[in-house]
Amino acid sequence: MKTKELSAIHLNGIIILFLILIPIINTYAEVLDADAAAILIADQGNEVVIPNTYTTISHNAFLGSGLTSVIIPDSVTTIGVGAFANTQLSSVEIPDSVTTIGDYAFSSCSDLTAVTIGILVTTISYATFLGSGLTSVIIPDSVTTIGSRAFYDCADLTAIIIGNSVTTISDQAFLGCDSLTSVEIPDSVTFIGDGAFFDLSSLTAVTIQVSEEVGNYPDFSASFDDGVVFLSLIHIS
Repeated sequence: MKTKELSAIHLNGIIILFLILIPIINTYAEVLDADAAAILIADQGNEVVIPNTYTTISHNAFLGSGLTSVIIPDSVTTIGVGAFANTQLSSVEIPDSVTTIGDYAFSSCSDLTAVTIGILVTTISYATFLGSGLTSVIIPDSVTTIGSRAFYDCADLTAIIIGNSVTTISDQAFLGCDSLTSVEIPDSVTFIGDGAFFDLSSLTAVTIQVSEEVGNYPDFSASFDDGVVFLSLIHIS
């Protein structure tokens, strides 16, 4: 009898221990770090499909790898600092589940010509696309802040649509985007940082929308190169 009781106690103890370990195991499984990324590349090559067990792509996860293609599942909510920096990605779709993109996440991706940004992202962080090969980008209406150097030195960027919720375009956000010829600033923008649109040799015209309640548009002269023509001021009722 005692043997059966001891066996039952032992079994219950194992079950309890297993139930305690499950969330711990799951916590580690949800974060795709550099080691897990290396395993994915070893298994799949440089065209990786990230399993939907992951919610976070950790900092520097694929940094400097030969990654040429990635499919990010809609289980992912966070892309960490430098997660895809200096890779050979040519395009990337950031799913609508993602709310946070870290600094330098796609920096120095010179082959990256196209990106789709999900509709829950609120901030384009510091140097997120610095030095990338983007040719055009649509910033969704969910975004309120374009961080410093977010698109710094994207020399091939010819077109950008800034969403209607952006309030802040930070210092040097588009500095060195030599191929931009025109920019339209929506009426939601209340701050443009110093040098945000400096060293844009092709930029000749800027359209700024301002709501009638604001009156005259703010002085953004420190944000643009000398010689840029403010093409028109559109008053939005």
